[in-house]
Amino acid sequence: MKSTYESMKLTNTENDPKERIDELTLKLTEANSAYHTDDAPIMSDYEFDQQRLELIKLENLYPQFKHENSPTGKVGGDTARGFRKVKHAQVMLSLDNAFNNEDIEEFEKRIKRFLGLDDDYAITYVAETKLDGLAISLTYLDGILVQAATRGGGDIGEDVTENVSTIKSIPKRLEGSPEVMEIRGEVFMEKADFEQLNQAQKVLIGKAKKEGKKNLPKLYLNPRNAAAGSLRQLDPEITRSRNLSFLAHGWGKVSAPLGNNIWEAINQLNSMGMPVIEDRELCKGSSDLISYYNNVLVKRADLPFDIDGVVYKVNDLGLQERLGSSSTSPRWAIAYKLPPEKVWTTLQDIEIHVGRTGALSPVGKLKEVSVGGVKVSSVTLHNEDFINALDSRGETIRDGKEIKIGDTVEVYRSGDVIPRISDVDLTKRPEDSKSFVFPKNCPVCGNVAVRPEGDAIHRCTAEYECEAQVLGKLQYFVSIDGLNFDGLGIKMIKQFYDRKFPDTGERWIESPGDIFLLEENLKAKNINLAEEENWGERSVQELFSEIERKKTVSLAKLLTAIGIRHLGSKNSQLVADHYQTWENFKLAVDKAAEEDEEAREDLISIGGLGEVIANSVIDTFQNRVFNEWIAKLIPELKFTNPQSDLAESTPVSGKSLVFTGKLEQMTRKEAQVKAESLGARVYSAVSKNIDLVIAGPGSGSKSKKANELGIKIISEQEWLDLIS
Repeated sequence: MKSTYESMKLTNTENDPKERIDELTLKLTEANSAYHTDDAPIMSDYEFDQQRLELIKLENLYPQFKHENSPTGKVGGDTARGFRKVKHAQVMLSLDNAFNNEDIEEFEKRIKRFLGLDDDYAITYVAETKLDGLAISLTYLDGILVQAATRGGGDIGEDVTENVSTIKSIPKRLEGSPEVMEIRGEVFMEKADFEQLNQAQKVLIGKAKKEGKKNLPKLYLNPRNAAAGSLRQLDPEITRSRNLSFLAHGWGKVSAPLGNNIWEAINQLNSMGMPVIEDRELCKGSSDLISYYNNVLVKRADLPFDIDGVVYKVNDLGLQERLGSSSTSPRWAIAYKLPPEKVWTTLQDIEIHVGRTGALSPVGKLKEVSVGGVKVSSVTLHNEDFINALDSRGETIRDGKEIKIGDTVEVYRSGDVIPRISDVDLTKRPEDSKSFVFPKNCPVCGNVAVRPEGDAIHRCTAEYECEAQVLGKLQYFVSIDGLNFDGLGIKMIKQFYDRKFPDTGERWIESPGDIFLLEENLKAKNINLAEEENWGERSVQELFSEIERKKTVSLAKLLTAIGIRHLGSKNSQLVADHYQTWENFKLAVDKAAEEDEEAREDLISIGGLGEVIANSVIDTFQNRVFNEWIAKLIPELKFTNPQSDLAESTPVSGKSLVFTGKLEQMTRKEAQVKAESLGARVYSAVSKNIDLVIAGPGSGSKSKKANELGIKIISEQEWLDLIS
């Protein structure tokens, strides 16, 4: 058995939602950057969708653990370097996903619930194939193409006008176009062109090898990857040579309507000379939508281009407007994704990774195989029970087939950067196959590893004495979910953690406070960081400037970054709102630790924080090493005004609301969405932290409790008058 630690590959635990949310957040963030920014995917689309869906479900069940910068609240990725940034006139959203027929049936039910429609109301949809390409926005003024931009992060993309102009299927002029029109669609590469491109790449690779070059050209993984890489070439002539294609599927900002519904509008675009997706149908009801999907599955292999699903859109533009959008997706559309690919390969070994919370996570090492266009050499094995064919409830999975080293296993990519095992072929099990025995000691620090009763996870008990955990905590502190340092990422933190000062043997960075003292300490030791590997004068200057900027921080952000177990970004904000300052918070925790019941109850009651999270906060501040970290860190920080983060642009900004009873002028969901769009926080239960209750007929117990707590209650009409 080999052992290693990669602190950002956190354990996949089914018993600890906080750790699972942390893990999925980090992996999805990496995948977003690799897919949208680097054009080098590390997972298939189906896998990403499944992983995102799991994260959404967990965030809904445990909102207190959701990260402020969660990838479920983002569209696309960051813009790539080398291209001018463009702000979209209207945000380019992504689509929510469905993976089975039940999801499609629920999609229609959800629309009817939101709009208050009867069950027998017939909604008409436009169904179309979903191209596996790169989302592009084309802007036409008086019918002339003036700008093309990638989706980027949804609000800001890359200006690729010059490159898009080389794509033959995109018209430079449209006949009968409105004065202003933004068209949206997909740039893609047909399968035959993709094969031809990779053949050309192989020739270039062979030539480069003969010439002894080190930086060799690369083969593209799939047509989507090839299309994205081709469009982002800094030399437009390379883009021209790649034979890209384009099909439109919608629009953004327009100065005049294109039609009364989607079907009419798409036909109008086509009549102007814009190529559109031809495989589309009008459907009524979920049964029609499912039939369309099944028909597409049959002819999928014969299509000249790759698709990754089908898309359904409510045809009626009036209903679309009422449904609106969430922060990332329209409520009137959904993508029904195609099933994942499964392959068989050999499990060659099992390694243990140790995460920042001490969790020991088994990872299987595979004989490399291609799954969904991505080369795979590792697979998550979750925990001891999963290896022994048990789920989180102790019930049998995989027909009771234990996973052993040497087994032939079926692998699929549907939920992790590291894929999963779905089956074991016992007929091919070698005689020398080995059962895996979980280590009783941490493979990194050697301290005792225990599996608490009722927990699926083995944990190292050393915490701040374990290098894997310390490094993981430091990396989390600077990550996008911590203080989000620009230019000081996972690899750089490890570089500084591994380096030691020759005279004292101390690490360059051993705690978060050392980050803010780095420049001072290096100068004192006469060490020039610019002379170190991967550094130069400019990058060093930018690093120290960024560290200086991060000294100014909000209390909520700091509480999230220091990584108290179970305390996510939402709960950190609740705690910060309650105590307002670091001094108040620290004093309250110290009192609670000294068995001051009033202080303890106050901490537990914050937004329903509960005993588990409160105990975790108290226990963390009882740790000697953690307190040494805090003692070094806090003097280096400047806290922002506690009230500065609260918006004041609407009458309900920053307010906590509860809707109760029957609303008569809108559905409860419409009211909640409207309130959140105005900066309010909507809760389902009445507590002393609620600012306002909006009550309709039949409000009952919630209104009674609000009266007891002295909380203001208003009617639905008063609510509408307030927000108007």
